[in-house]
Amino acid sequence: MREPLAAQLGPGKRALTIHVDQVNALAGQLNTGDRIDLFYTMNQQAAALLIPLLQDVQVLATGADRSTWEVGASESDTRPEFDSLTLLVTAEEAARVVLAEQTGRITVLLRAVADGAQVEVRTHDSRQLMRVTETRTAPASRRRIELLTGGNGGIEPSRSWLAIGNKAAGTSGEEM
Repeated sequence: MREPLAAQLGPGKRALTIHVDQVNALAGQLNTGDRIDLFYTMNQQAAALLIPLLQDVQVLATGADRSTWEVGASESDTRPEFDSLTLLVTAEEAARVVLAEQTGRITVLLRAVADGAQVEVRTHDSRQLMRVTETRTAPASRRRIELLTGGNGGIEPSRSWLAIGNKAAGTSGEEM
């Protein structure tokens, strides 16, 4: 007889079940014992924010929507799609995940078996996505900084570009 789920929880730990789709179930490849990271995405005005939510979370169980199973098929005949994951979290982590589910989207990332390291992941803003790519791929001589200047009474600020590395504007001979 299998021990109850509550017996698998340590002091201060909670089991929390979240809804997942086929993508967040990693095409049905997640298993009990896997470790995952959770990211939270929310829409804010005309952009989206991606926020690291939790790292190195243990999957206690994967749930399958039994209504999708073929009639007469046993569990060993077919691997059904997941509709939920049960995670091992603290009460505080559970509160964060529940709030994230109610206000945005949670994305699951699978960790390598031996990877338990905490990684510093910053919040990403979709408005900055292309600017980061342009800065990383541009040669040093072509990198520029956007300068926004307001106070002219208009709705939009004036926009100009400063080349990185020039001693003074207009002294390098390059067009800005």
